[in-house]
Amino acid sequence: SEVIERQLRLRIPGYHRMVYTSENQWMHPEKGLLGGKVIKIELENDSIQLKDYFEREWKIDISQATVRSTMPLAENMEIRIIGKKISTDIFKANEIRVMMRRFNQGGGRRPWDR
Repeated sequence: SEVIERQLRLRIPGYHRMVYTSENQWMHPEKGLLGGKVIKIELENDSIQLKDYFEREWKIDISQATVRSTMPLAENMEIRIIGKKISTDIFKANEIRVMMRRFNQGGGRRPWDR
């Protein structure tokens, strides 16, 4: 079902806004929840760049974040963040959760793999 869901998101514009998925529950930055894919890591600035599930880019302040994973953060890694929205494209992370089942998994494309 995950493969079908992914294909629907890829092929039907606006599908992710019509159907409530587990990704949608992480798309409430005003409530402190944000999810997506790491597109760039800037350790010298204590930040990462994230592309959310709606294709919007965010700068994430990770200076005080706890990472709930045995793996270090990496580009193309899907993460979910608990924190606080600072401005229209800046989010301060308190906790970062790595979505292991979708990281580096072969087969199928994610919405950001276009």
